[in-house]
Amino acid sequence: MQRVTILGVTRIANEAFHDNTPLHLVTVKANTPPILHSNAIKNAGRNLIDLVAPTNALEAYRDSNNGWTGFKSIRGEVALGETFTVNHITYQVTLVGSLNTVTVTDYNTDGGTSVTIPQTVDYALNTFAVTVIGQEVFKEKSLASVIIPDGVTSIEGQAFLNNALTSVSIPGSVTIIEHGAFRDNYLREVTIQEGVTSIGNSTFRGNDLKKVTILGTMISIGSNAFGINLIDTVVAKGDATVPTIFTNNTFSNRGEIDLVVPQGEIDAYETAGWTGFKSIREEGSTLSLNDNNDLEDFKIYPNPARDNINIQLHDGQELKQVNIYSIAGAYLYTENEVEINTARLSNGMYLFEIVTKTGDR
Repeated sequence: MQRVTILGVTRIANEAFHDNTPLHLVTVKANTPPILHSNAIKNAGRNLIDLVAPTNALEAYRDSNNGWTGFKSIRGEVALGETFTVNHITYQVTLVGSLNTVTVTDYNTDGGTSVTIPQTVDYALNTFAVTVIGQEVFKEKSLASVIIPDGVTSIEGQAFLNNALTSVSIPGSVTIIEHGAFRDNYLREVTIQEGVTSIGNSTFRGNDLKKVTILGTMISIGSNAFGINLIDTVVAKGDATVPTIFTNNTFSNRGEIDLVVPQGEIDAYETAGWTGFKSIREEGSTLSLNDNNDLEDFKIYPNPARDNINIQLHDGQELKQVNIYSIAGAYLYTENEVEINTARLSNGMYLFEIVTKTGDR
């Protein structure tokens, strides 16, 4: 016998569970502890057995006068769906067993505007892993900062909608960020970790984002996911599965964004819908005077230049972008016009990489 559940018993006599070596769990349902003979449980000894008792009666079972002592552990019996609150955060039990898990379901603003969500939380002498941040939990709570622990796998819809967050670190354990989760905050930069496979509609809409970094193998990015921001750079590092942009407004200012993708992945990203950006280039791009090129019959003038540089292409050719590099070959920035203002450049020599809409360079 490995487990015992005791329901309406009031007394457990001598050697009642004698010679049950595999016994490792005893669950007692009575709010008043039954009278337990000191020799009722032998082989296995009590020190090898976990005791589960009603949550509201734990103190009675822990009272040595009632005889229920010496067990390996004692904890409260917790049901699926049961809720409890610790440090102003309310949790709902989602899994009980060898692994106990909870979802964050509510937050009381008496806890302040800076929130640390714990990796684990204790209740009724049980330890639960926090795995989900539930829908609208922190919506409009005036949060200035939040720490999300490793172990959280899902951030549900509008979880942090309309707060005052300026930064957030999304742990690598997160796989799904649902619709509107961080919408209408003040985030300036965000990194989507490698484990994330899906970002919902309007997830980061209406922030102050300047840079977005996507590290891993995204499967999908929803409509308006990064809409109404001032993004100037998107760095996409995933090279196994290219994210799909569902609509043209996933990035609402796409024409103002420089897109950086892994080496050799430009065609794959463009095929998957990553088009219309101000520029697209490979990560770590450098330029050398010895690089081969296909572009012929073009002019750059005046040279040297004081205020503006003009690019004249052969008839029938259309400019896509001009990547500007230092004389050492380090990428500086990209322009999209045939007339380039040189105010951003200090006196010196520079390399220009001209890219046409047909891909000639």
